[in-house]
Amino acid sequence: MVDIEKAEDFPLRALLNEELGGFNTFEDLIDFLRELQEPFLIVDLQGKVLYSSRYMRELLVEMGFQEPPDNKQIQEYFDAEEPILKLLNAKLREGKARSRITTKVKVPASEEPKELSWIVMYPKRGSTFLLILSNDALLTIDSFRQNIINNLSHELRTPLTILKGILEYLLNPVTSNISREELEEHLKVMLEKTVDLEGLIHELLEVARLERGRFQIKKYWFPIKPLLERLVMRYSGRARKFKMRLSYEINLLKEAELLGDPARINYLVSELLDNAIKFSNEGAEITFKAYSHGDDLIIEVTDEGIGIPEMYIDRIFHPFFKGDNRPNRKTYGVGLGLFIVKQIVDGHDGEIQVVSDLGKGTTFKVRLPNLRVKFTKEL
Repeated sequence: MVDIEKAEDFPLRALLNEELGGFNTFEDLIDFLRELQEPFLIVDLQGKVLYSSRYMRELLVEMGFQEPPDNKQIQEYFDAEEPILKLLNAKLREGKARSRITTKVKVPASEEPKELSWIVMYPKRGSTFLLILSNDALLTIDSFRQNIINNLSHELRTPLTILKGILEYLLNPVTSNISREELEEHLKVMLEKTVDLEGLIHELLEVARLERGRFQIKKYWFPIKPLLERLVMRYSGRARKFKMRLSYEINLLKEAELLGDPARINYLVSELLDNAIKFSNEGAEITFKAYSHGDDLIIEVTDEGIGIPEMYIDRIFHPFFKGDNRPNRKTYGVGLGLFIVKQIVDGHDGEIQVVSDLGKGTTFKVRLPNLRVKFTKEL
């Protein structure tokens, strides 16, 4: 059976780049297909089953098959009225990226043959496998890809529309004679929307660097307490703007130093605080804590927001995943922030945990190793 945790064991990249836009690593594809809870097979061009999903194996058990199909010839495993390998090869010669095959198969649990209908995704540029999915799974993949495009278009269009509207208003001869105070208010909004766009573009570029293996973390010892204090002061003001309260406890000595990348840590903490505000209602309290535990730095961010459904907890660190039902549109994004946060935590050999109570709030807890206190000798 193929070890799906090791991308080098099975070269999927050609198909991923050609057919499944948005999945650039083997692990991302497998993780996504697992979440679909759909039956699927990965088969080489000689008809050998390289991998079957858990849902495929469960389906086969229900049909009366005693053993999984992995490492077996699909032709021999499925006793079909028309040989499956013959059907696959016929479709392959048509040169289409996607084809449907339908055939009747004898199953142990039934006296009557069962009709199976699958979508087959074919390789390009010399790949050596086929990806066989249920039709529902393919529709979900297409929907996923379309949602990414729609979300990105929306998140770009919204701030651009606001910027365009303000500029048109300021350039209109009828309304151009405005007070300095009104002009300053318009400029503040323009700056805010420009920052939103800058953040969105930054996240897209970070993901592109990750996919190319160029996501760098430059570690060195730096004072961690001043960085955290600056961030909580900045987000205290942001919380007040949305009629919330940010309370904080930073129980660290001023001499405390962390071996890490300060720019990445800045992003990590900013994203957690930003999300706490984004998913909370007016009047909510957000709590930030930072303290040492042995040689580890512990950071906790707790909100009184809408919470995360249990079924989504394992998905929030996936790229392009977006939570639903945000109380207010306070920030823009396409679901990349927590994905980048997870890469930063992993790059520092740390851990991140999430505890959420639906309708009551969420706590993110980050552990980062390599914290020290460096005292300087007084002369």
